[in-house]
Amino acid sequence: MTSAFWTKFKVIKKYLKEGVIGADDVRLIAISASRFGVYVPEKPPLILTSLFPIGDAYITIDRATDEIVEEGYHASPEIARQGKPVERTAFLNPLFSDVSGVLWSRVSLGNLSRKTRPLTYVHNPLATRSLQQRFGVWDREFVTVIDGEHWEATDILAPQVEMNQAGV
Repeated sequence: MTSAFWTKFKVIKKYLKEGVIGADDVRLIAISASRFGVYVPEKPPLILTSLFPIGDAYITIDRATDEIVEEGYHASPEIARQGKPVERTAFLNPLFSDVSGVLWSRVSLGNLSRKTRPLTYVHNPLATRSLQQRFGVWDREFVTVIDGEHWEATDILAPQVEMNQAGV
């Protein structure tokens, strides 16, 4: 995913320089898992873990009460590999502000079902030209809010859990 993103990012930069893409144009990158879509997890979507430093999931359970105390994802700014590690922080880096967002799909020619492989759009919180929210026909849409050193990505199309009067 990171390699496909990088390759397409360089094309966007080239097209902006040549005037093929205008300064006011929205710039989307589309990436597909294609034939590997059946092997790619959807929680969280793999593209999120390529654009943001999202690592392995964790859960902390109180052994005395069997209650969940905390759950989330470990920070993972890089993908370790032989040689130079691959960064997973594109959408937290102003270098990539020319990209409005990424449209992600696990759909393949052999299986076009969007029930099991939804289309996902991820907004770039640092984009110089953003796409309006809830614009497309995708099934999931992630918007990220950055607050200093912290950030939170939310699927704004996901059903919202209603709270009762006690706030639970």
